[in-house]
Amino acid sequence: MGDVMAKINLPKRIKVGGVTYTVIYSTFPVNSEIDGFHSYNELLIKVNINKQYNLQYILYNFLHEIFHAIDAVYMNKVFTEHSIFLLSKAWYHFIFYNNFTFNNYSLPKFLYIFTTLYKITYSDKLGTYDLHLNDIEFSFSEAELRVSTISNDTKFSKEILQVNLIEAIILGMIKEYNFSNHEDFEDINTTILSNGIYQVFKDNELDIVIRSALKQ
Repeated sequence: MGDVMAKINLPKRIKVGGVTYTVIYSTFPVNSEIDGFHSYNELLIKVNINKQYNLQYILYNFLHEIFHAIDAVYMNKVFTEHSIFLLSKAWYHFIFYNNFTFNNYSLPKFLYIFTTLYKITYSDKLGTYDLHLNDIEFSFSEAELRVSTISNDTKFSKEILQVNLIEAIILGMIKEYNFSNHEDFEDINTTILSNGIYQVFKDNELDIVIRSALKQ
């Protein structure tokens, strides 16, 4: 392995939905046109750890292949390669600039989505903002997201609140990164995607893994 990999500990197995992927870190041939590989049929992910690559580039490629796995398991492979690039880039930035974690049911009051600092509020009353979807609403002009805490007189669990927050973050990313210009995101089921991201990041502690690696 490259010098960078000797300093960090990335997982060799990743649970995605009901399956577990094997992750192999190796140096790809010099003339390789790719820096990562995903196979749902083999439940296999490969990441290029060429010693000339810096740590952030390796971590981004790792996350890129994870999103291929989420797409395959949860979304029935609806995303193009370019859309996976956009999603993994946006989530890498999100992890890099925020201290949000999936493992302690934290409900932050502020989060960066791209360069915009959003205020996050949790309320049992929705319906007053610019955009309303499911249990989320937005005021883009005021950079505020509101997440519902209740549905049909039943309070959401902490897990569902986090899933709803992740869906809000995805919708914020679609706006901030202009994902809506790409047809893959026109009819995307953000509820399924947010559940997939929540499960994969929480069960594998990916946000913690990436932040720990970045501290090396």
